[in-house]
Amino acid sequence: MATFVQPPIGSLRHVLVIESITSQTFDANNESTPVYSTVGNRRASIDATNSETLSLNQAATRANLSHFTIKMRYFPGLGVNHRIRFGNFNLDDLSAEQFAALSSADYAALAAEGEAPQYYRIKSVTDPDYRGRWTVVEVVQGSG
Repeated sequence: MATFVQPPIGSLRHVLVIESITSQTFDANNESTPVYSTVGNRRASIDATNSETLSLNQAATRANLSHFTIKMRYFPGLGVNHRIRFGNFNLDDLSAEQFAALSSADYAALAAEGEAPQYYRIKSVTDPDYRGRWTVVEVVQGSG
């Protein structure tokens, strides 16, 4: 078993938001869309591990998947039912409850132009030294 090497604190330069599904909405075709809310945030390092192209069906539809390893301070309860957001999000991403809770400064920051956020789907979560100090998360980058 490989020994876990603690990342240098200076490498934890990305601020990530951890979100969980709080409810689901349904459209006219009765298809569900999850509604996420923020459960916490962490400073973390994000390292690309590999990329792959998959053929999804016989029509030669292809999808590019990018895999990453995220290292952060321990986050109890983090699992595959959460997602990780990196970067800004805009007003369209807010639920009515979140929108109502915005301060004027928050509203101004969200209304400003910025890059779209990146979302990461969690594939696995480990506590590498079994001490509750660090969390290592294997993720796939995808859409919200």
